[in-house]
Amino acid sequence: MPYAVRPPQQGPPPPQQGPPPPQQGPPPQPQGALQPPQMYPPAQPQQAAPPPQQQQQQQQQPPAQDSGRKSSSSSSSSSD
Repeated sequence: MPYAVRPPQQGPPPPQQGPPPPQQGPPPQPQGALQPPQMYPPAQPQQAAPPPQQQQQQQQQPPAQDSGRKSSSSSSSSSD
């Protein structure tokens, strides 16, 4: 009986207090800082391309009907 009681008590306590703190601290900070900067540059060029295409289509429509499209042309300029 004495053998079964002594080993379990001395074993679990030391390992739990040692390894967890060092691993949880340093890893999360470096990984999080590297991810945001990499995603920003590629996202900007992609978003800049689509808007110009939509504006060109709206400009071609107004000349066909000046009286009817005047109101729509003013709204497009505000979105710019």
